[in-house]
Amino acid sequence: MDKEQEERFQQLYGYRRLVLSVFKQLGFPDEKAEDLTQETYVRVLQSWEDYRGDARSGYLETIARRIAINELRHWATTKRAGMHLPQEHAEKMADERIEAAEDRLLRLENRDRLLAAVARLERKPQRLVRQQLGGASYRDIATFERMTEDAVRTALRDARVKLRQFLGEESGLGGEK
Repeated sequence: MDKEQEERFQQLYGYRRLVLSVFKQLGFPDEKAEDLTQETYVRVLQSWEDYRGDARSGYLETIARRIAINELRHWATTKRAGMHLPQEHAEKMADERIEAAEDRLLRLENRDRLLAAVARLERKPQRLVRQQLGGASYRDIATFERMTEDAVRTALRDARVKLRQFLGEESGLGGEK
């Protein structure tokens, strides 16, 4: 690693608390969260050639989320493999924390994908979609934007079509028309 790369890595390491907080928010104990944080930076070093140097916090958070999902799945698999209980007892022992953490991670990833797609919209449709995502009604949006409710509905429908296209492109499935 040359001097420039070492400096870039040190900049990334400055986000250590952010990475640690991702694991703590998902309910990992402090010691395990520390271990997973270290694993995140090991992964960064392993994929150093792929890192372009932008979106530091997003890059680290993505790696941390993937490590958290893998850890939760590994823990659940190990737990299942080690138990020898009657079926009715095993069904009662479902660990809601694991499911809740995985659901939270998936919701966060879906939210991030949606917000990235919204950012690709033109300024006015982007503003309308953000208002709707914020809980504003068609009437509220129409009043604020000085539009008719029908115009708001039409603009939001068109924006949803664009968002589906953007999200389809991102997944590699191609946009729907």
